[in-house]
Amino acid sequence: MLLVLPPPPPAPPHLPQPTRTTPRPRPRPLPHIRIVPHLDSPRSLHFEVVDKDVPDGFVLKIGRFTDKQSLPNRVTFKSKVVSRGHAEIFTEQGKFYVRDTKSSSGTFLNHARLSPPGVESKPALLKDGDIIQLGVDYQGGTQ
Repeated sequence: MLLVLPPPPPAPPHLPQPTRTTPRPRPRPLPHIRIVPHLDSPRSLHFEVVDKDVPDGFVLKIGRFTDKQSLPNRVTFKSKVVSRGHAEIFTEQGKFYVRDTKSSSGTFLNHARLSPPGVESKPALLKDGDIIQLGVDYQGGTQ
């Protein structure tokens, strides 16, 4: 949003004229992501909402929870279908992208798998409201 202010009224002759300064550009806010559970079935994973700033060049690593990896650039889930290094979310020029990092059970964007098992995907552009699913539960017994 651009705010244009009218010029200040002229000062009375006995007061010095105010000098007009060029406003400094405001720093752009950091790209921010909010990850919330998508509870569309009883088998959906329940987790606390995740709020993270993701500046350009910052990679948010997504994977399975382990006691050893509690880092600010990691989001972890306690799930058997999530690999330790499952996926990444990052920004470039203020746009968010997701990439599967060779997971075996897959990363899905709006129900479409990003890559075959064990293959790193190309970055996929994210939009507000997209659904990311990590892994598919093995059902067993069905071929």
